[in-house]
Amino acid sequence: MEQKNDAKKYTSMLRKEFKETYGDLAEKVRKAPDKEAEELSRRLNVPLEIAKVAVRLELDGILDAESVCEILMRELERLKGVDFEVPNISSYLFNFAVKEGKWIEYLYGPFRKNAEEAVRNLANWERIVSDEETVSEGSIINFLNERKRIIDEVIEPVMDEWLKTHKGTSYLDAAVALICALEKTSREKAFELLEERKRVLKEFMSKIYEKIKDVKGIRLFENIKSRVADIIKDLSKSVSDLMKETYLELILNSAPRPTPREVQVSHYLFVGGPITRGGKVEPDLVKPTDFLERDIMLTKRRSGEDQVRFLKSSVEKVLKALLEQDMDPEDAVMHILSEMYRRFDVGEFPEAELREKVKELVTQSREDRIKILSEFLFSHLMNKFVKG
Repeated sequence: MEQKNDAKKYTSMLRKEFKETYGDLAEKVRKAPDKEAEELSRRLNVPLEIAKVAVRLELDGILDAESVCEILMRELERLKGVDFEVPNISSYLFNFAVKEGKWIEYLYGPFRKNAEEAVRNLANWERIVSDEETVSEGSIINFLNERKRIIDEVIEPVMDEWLKTHKGTSYLDAAVALICALEKTSREKAFELLEERKRVLKEFMSKIYEKIKDVKGIRLFENIKSRVADIIKDLSKSVSDLMKETYLELILNSAPRPTPREVQVSHYLFVGGPITRGGKVEPDLVKPTDFLERDIMLTKRRSGEDQVRFLKSSVEKVLKALLEQDMDPEDAVMHILSEMYRRFDVGEFPEAELREKVKELVTQSREDRIKILSEFLFSHLMNKFVKG
């Protein structure tokens, strides 16, 4: 009973967050660049209303516009197949695109981030239980309980709400939608990942069960053993015929694990969808300056206060990320500037002149050092790489 109440509580929290935080997407879409939306609509042969949502979500760094169009058009076709066809009328198409766009915005943004945060502690338990020689029964129980907690608090409420708002869908459909967001991959690849994860999870759970199967007389152990045994049995079925609990376990295994230190990604940086140049997808975003390069290009497509706010935020996050890696403030600022000059090929890098100015700012600034250095970087990048 307590678990059911918890599930209702988290679902209620999700609905409130969804309504309050993402209710302004329609207004943002109305302000999206018409020219880009019209060009995208013609090129991909999609309704203009869908193209507008796609352009807006790409501008916000959520997902590239072509992928958004693909998701929305697939959902349009699916609804037609289950007798919930969206009328080919502008207002209906706009409402559909915004409603589904909110889900893309949420799944590829906060949901992915929440899942990644939630599995930080789980990753430690995974390392402990993977040591088959020394792992204890108590550690295994703690590990399984932690998995169940994350499923109950982070994953299941999202799956339940997604199913309620997508008529005629199955647990498999929901699992694929969530895995696509967590893995930032296509629907086709998500099905491949499900098959692979199903095999790996069955092997892993079987090893876990072997460790605890002989423990008797403790009710908690008996309940957990029964649950693990049910999941192992279910994993022998086709990927399309699994029970809800098994899909939830597979979704959990798709949540991004903490990035190794040598890969220079910081929690200050939000990983959006890939950007394209001339129709070619760029390499994965890895270093902080990769994110800034992307965001400078996205800044050029904005205007007014939105343009200023977006680039300022990006510059501050990248600077913080470099400082978090124990880089000296002067070196961090100079690294950002030299990288941008090199990547955008705007001429010779005036290193001596800029270093003198940066040294002066570092010496003068104390408590507000990040703010002052960020403002300097913003001003220089805006004038040189956006407006220049």
